[in-house]
This record gives sequence, C-alpha cells and structure tokens, in this order.
Amino acid sequence: MTRLVELQITRCTPKRCENHISSHWRQCFSYFNDLLLLQDLEEKFVAFKAHNESKNIFKAARTPAVFFVIAVVCYILSGVFSLFGLYPLASTCNMVMGLALITLILWSYIRYSGEMREVGEQLDEIANILWDNIMKPLYQLFVEKSLEHAASQAANLATQNGKMKIS
Repeated sequence: MTRLVELQITRCTPKRCENHISSHWRQCFSYFNDLLLLQDLEEKFVAFKAHNESKNIFKAARTPAVFFVIAVVCYILSGVFSLFGLYPLASTCNMVMGLALITLILWSYIRYSGEMREVGEQLDEIANILWDNIMKPLYQLFVEKSLEHAASQAANLATQNGKMKIS
C-alpha cells in the first residue's frame, strides 16, 4: 500500500464517518472505497503489464539473440586474430564475448525470476539500440546484396533460355 493511500485512508475511515450526517458518511465511504479500488487497480495493472510483456515473443527473443550473436561473432574474430598473431585484439574479443555471455545469463535470470526489472529493461534497451543501429543495417545490407545476386543469376538464366553456363 502506498504511503499516500495509507494517509488518505486514516483520514477517512468508516468509524469516523459514522458521526457525520448520512450524506457525509456516504461521501466518506465512497471516497474510502475509491482509494481501495485505485490501489487494487494499480496492483492489477503492474501484474498485467508484467504478464503481457512476457507474452511478446518477438520482443523477448531480440535481447538474447543480440547478445548471443555478439558472443558468436567475438568468438570467431578471436580465433581469426589468434591465427594471425594479433593477441591483444583476440583478448579484447574474448573479453567482449565473456561480457556478452554474462549479460545473457543475467538477462535470463532477470526475465525468469522477475527480480531487478529495471536492470532487465535497461538490458532490453541496450539490445534494441544495438539491433537498430548496428545489426539491422548489416543484416539488411547482406540480404540486399544476396537478393541482387540471386536476381542477376535468374536474369542470366532467363536470357540463356534455361541453359546454365558453368564457369
């Protein structure tokens, strides 16, 4: 119960209102019930919001996907840098990979325990920023190049009357 509601309830209780005229008592009783209903609505809204957020699978899957992709890319880059003897860069990639995995584990704990909701929301926001500004443009560029290549091959096949030229 919030402090404001407690203060308002103590000012206007049914016992105190019994001493007043009937209309004042009804008004006081109505006010008391309004406060209880508002408090109940606030609690139900918080519970409903938490339940509703857990049902949005696309939004829920974005955060772990972003951190998992970061970990995998850093793992691959670490191996490539180690192969060429660039150990400081490999170590940096390993550190970023470890942070991504720790963040993924932390996000999983927050998501399924319900504790530290603010931290979970910040992690979701960080993942959304990374997705919108870095990963989505790269993904769109890759898909665009792939579609251009597929379209040019289809055009070549169509102009050669279905005979595929092996080069």
